[in-house]
Amino acid sequence: MKQFLSNRHRDGQMNWFESVEDWERELERCGAAGWRVSSVNDRFEMSTSLPRYNVVPQKVLDTELKRTFAHFNEGRIPEPGADISTSVTVPDDKWLSTLESTHWLDYTRCCLRKAGEVACLLRGGLMTVALQ
Repeated sequence: MKQFLSNRHRDGQMNWFESVEDWERELERCGAAGWRVSSVNDRFEMSTSLPRYNVVPQKVLDTELKRTFAHFNEGRIPEPGADISTSVTVPDDKWLSTLESTHWLDYTRCCLRKAGEVACLLRGGLMTVALQ
């Protein structure tokens, strides 16, 4: 039987991000001034595919978010930088070429591979991992 995060023993040192308070503590820890936690999707009424709580700019009101949800596919609000044009222009080609030259995909692949290895070791009880 799966054990959900809300059923686990809550460690005072661990932030499970299960409540508005958890997210607010994280914003404070990060010194993220100008941001707030919105619980507009608390009951997943706006979107079933988005998290219950979203970090948004402090000036954005929940009423604005609700109005915005209605204009997007399946209630998905756009992510920063997500409105990419369908036609690729010359500057876009240069940008994509520059991006590719960073080998970001190779680095991502390596990180995901290592994360998979660590998950298998943890699941098998063969190793303890400390993240820094």
